[in-house]
Amino acid sequence: MITGHLGVACAACGNTGDPLGVMVDSTGRLVCFWCKAPDRPAPPVELVPAWIVGDYDITDITCEQHAKEYAADNGLVWEYPGSTLESPNGYAYAVAYSGDLESDYPHVCGVCGVHVDTALTNDGVEYVRENYPPAAWHLWGIDA
Repeated sequence: MITGHLGVACAACGNTGDPLGVMVDSTGRLVCFWCKAPDRPAPPVELVPAWIVGDYDITDITCEQHAKEYAADNGLVWEYPGSTLESPNGYAYAVAYSGDLESDYPHVCGVCGVHVDTALTNDGVEYVRENYPPAAWHLWGIDA
């Protein structure tokens, strides 16, 4: 592997600024890490608002659609547009109502897998840099 920011462009995508370097793929082409790694996460196009749902035993992060389905399925009553009343059946609320929620990695909806918008810790920023292409970093406010 050739590491660092190089003037060598990835043969697959043209990337020249991959901090993880350029590698030779199975055909002998010089490609960046993002094009060589077959199991890398697919970069999201956008981040949707994150919601937290739970029943006091289990908590999950979901998209708004699935939070509303959870609330309906559990008979929760909406107190505000972004928050249900807490009840013995559980709760659902937009992350904006929870204060500071930071994560060590990007979250996806626990039901459908869409990427949701949560703040990242320093470890989370490094996770994004190591696992997502530079073109997606701006979604989490990370500069290339």
